[in-house]
Formats: sequence, structure tokens, C-alpha cells
Amino acid sequence: MTTDAPTIAAKPAPVLPDWYPAWTKELAELYFSGTINTFVLYGNVHDLVRCKSGDDTTFVSLSDFLATQVFGAWDVTLSYDLGRGLRPVAGDDAKRLQAMVQYVSGVIGAPNTWPRDPDKVLDVLEPLLQRNLLEDNVASRKRIAFLFEYGQFVLPSGDLASQARGQAARLVRFLGWAANPYIKRLNVAFCLITEKLSELSERLVNSPYVATIEIPLPAASERREFIEATVGNNTSKLGTVTAEGLAQTSAGLSLVNLNVLLSQGGPRGFDAGQFRKLKKGMIERQCQGLVEFVEPPHKLDLLVGQPQAKARL
Repeated sequence: MTTDAPTIAAKPAPVLPDWYPAWTKELAELYFSGTINTFVLYGNVHDLVRCKSGDDTTFVSLSDFLATQVFGAWDVTLSYDLGRGLRPVAGDDAKRLQAMVQYVSGVIGAPNTWPRDPDKVLDVLEPLLQRNLLEDNVASRKRIAFLFEYGQFVLPSGDLASQARGQAARLVRFLGWAANPYIKRLNVAFCLITEKLSELSERLVNSPYVATIEIPLPAASERREFIEATVGNNTSKLGTVTAEGLAQTSAGLSLVNLNVLLSQGGPRGFDAGQFRKLKKGMIERQCQGLVEFVEPPHKLDLLVGQPQAKARL
């Protein structure tokens, strides 16, 4: 007698707001296809993310954006990293946070008993998954999202032969969750967050059951909104630079770096020359000394003739 694998049906995809970043729409399309439940978010993951509510625009961390927007309607969002351990995340929604703690505590115990060790944390997550799998009433199943910040420290890259037994066991567990057809029928998602994709386990990244999504640097429109929200009515903080001009010339900077530059402008703001100097130092530090900007000793004013070529340059 043979047993057929459970059929994985596509879930109805919600309509996302237009202001959502493009990478969230890619994540939603893959998840609601019913084939992917494990995602690796990499790139500009330590930056701020634009978040709109009516006419108000705020900027929050990636983990808060995932918890309050991408998985904002889900029942439980749990975040884990080696420094802070396992914790529920609900932004500033105290009622939702209390409901999360109450449900999770009823399955794995009180928060003060939650372990910090990654192997033990994965052990206590299993009962949450099993409870959903064994729940006959579909309406009683919880929608749960697991966020693993600094995922490279949970599943580091390297040859399997050189990895410790615990690291190999973690990798097998994640690969099993990603490929399990029964878990895919539930509203459960796993997100590993890392800055560099090369620092995460190659076996996980290359798995056909895992999707890798890059979070890019902010576009000019996002930088302009951030500048306007940060400066507000105090336009003198920009000095001789306009918000639109600063948004265009700040390409290559994250919102966190841009916030540092704005705070260094001083009471009179900063001019274009000062901004170039600050941006140069910021990008060089961001590239960890691998890139150095060299100021040219000559200017186009020294050239005679060819006015059209000089104008284009």
C-alpha cells in the first residue's frame, strides 16, 4: 500500500499596499504559491524601512517591519538571535504582544524559561509546529512567523566536515522544515536575516526549497522621504542643499548612514562640499577600506576649448 504526499495548494495572496518595497511583493508571491516557506533576506538588512500609516511616514528596523507589516496580521511572530534569545515581536501593539506571550507560554513554558542556546531554541520550536500540525480544526491553527536575525551565526558557512555536530544538526533541521510538505500546508514562515549571503550555509542557500531575496539600498524617493521626515520644518539644517538635491547625491548610502550625515551637519547645515567629504568617508568605512576615493588634482576649468564636452562632463 502506498501513501500519497499531501497536496500543497496555493494560498490566497493578499493585495499589498503600493508603498511596500518590491522585495516584500517577491516574498509574498513565493510564499502564497504554496511551495516556499523558508526565506533568506540579505543585503541592506540593518537599515531602516519606510512604513506608512495614512499620511504619517515612519522608519523602522527590518525585524519590526516584518513583524508589524509583512506578518502584521499573523498570530505569532517570534524573533531569535544569539544575543537576545527568543522573543515575541509586535512593535508597539501591547495587546498583540500579550496574546503572543500567552499562547507561546502555554506550549513551551514561561518566557523566563526560554533558552538562548540555538540548539535548545530549535528544540522548543518543534512543539509549536507539532501543535499546529495536530490541530484538527483549521480555524484554530495559528499563523506563525520565525525570524532568525544574524542567521550567519546560527547556520555559518563552511565545509560540512569542519562543522561541529550541533551546527550540522541545525542545518538538517532547517532543511527538513523547508522541505516538509505538511508544514507548507500551514501558515508558517521562516526568515533568516544576514548581511552577506556568503556567510550563510551554502547548503541552505542552494536548497530548492529556500528562496533568497536581496534587500537593496534605498531608492532616491525613499531617501527624499527620509530627509523630509528627519528635517521636518527645520530646513535650515540642510544648509545650501535641498531635500531633492540631497536625495539625488546620496546614492549609495543607507538611511542609517544618511541619518548620521544629517546629524553631523551642525546648526547651519552643511554645503555640497562638506557633504561630498562626509559621503566619501562614510562609503569608505562602509566598504571596510576596500574602496578609496581619490580627488582629482585638476578641474575642467583648466581645459581650453571643447565647451560642449566640458558641459556634458
